[in-house]
Amino acid sequence: SEAAKWLGKAPHPVKLAVAGNHDWGFARKPYAARALFERAGVTYLEDSGVTIAGLRVWGSPWQPAYNDWAFNLPRGEALAERWALIPEGLDILITHCPPRGIGDQSGYGDRRAGCDDLLERVRVVRPRLHCFGHIHEGGGHWVVAGTCFVNCTTWECERPATVIDWDLATGTIKVIAPS
Repeated sequence: SEAAKWLGKAPHPVKLAVAGNHDWGFARKPYAARALFERAGVTYLEDSGVTIAGLRVWGSPWQPAYNDWAFNLPRGEALAERWALIPEGLDILITHCPPRGIGDQSGYGDRRAGCDDLLERVRVVRPRLHCFGHIHEGGGHWVVAGTCFVNCTTWECERPATVIDWDLATGTIKVIAPS
């Protein structure tokens, strides 16, 4: 409930949330968790979408299984089925995990921790913006094949929030990366 209250107090007119691997409340008691966020004025996305200011947004909390975390699914068919739900024609995709090879450099050796099946789906749906986190070391932004990818993790609040300025008149996306 603290996260819902904190997000609800943010000065932004629209607030979206996607759960992650530590968000057991959404995994174990989804109706209660969603109700907390709704009362705080935060829209929770779990394999679902919303249109805001004419922009189509989709969110999903899943990641490849690691440890015993919430929203784990095995790589392969199970994750591919979730990613297949992501519709074409999106402007913004918000996922907890990154696609393979983009913002997914793990601190454990030279390991890439992103998802191959998510990368394949992103190549098909081609959102203008794909925001994610999960891999804390991978913060940053990249433009690949017309999609702006942003690993907006705050790394346990050690990194400031990433601000994304989308000019609706021109369609220009500017990422103001944390310092």
